[in-house]
Amino acid sequence: MSNKFDAFNPEEHYAVLCTILGDAVFNLHRENKPVTIAQIVSRLSEERRQRDDKLEDGYYEAVIRVLCEKTN
Repeated sequence: MSNKFDAFNPEEHYAVLCTILGDAVFNLHRENKPVTIAQIVSRLSEERRQRDDKLEDGYYEAVIRVLCEKTN
């Protein structure tokens, strides 16, 4: 996966990544929980464990990695 975001690049799976992130944000909001990076990461980690889907693991790891990455 490249470091340059291009949502319309069909060779990358950005739509899947955006859907995973969007679902987590929407569900946290719907449950009246704070929508913070820490909460999103926690939610995605929990969902990943519950799904136990090796195919989707990489997508969840990518979203979690990006959210946890420190910016300079």
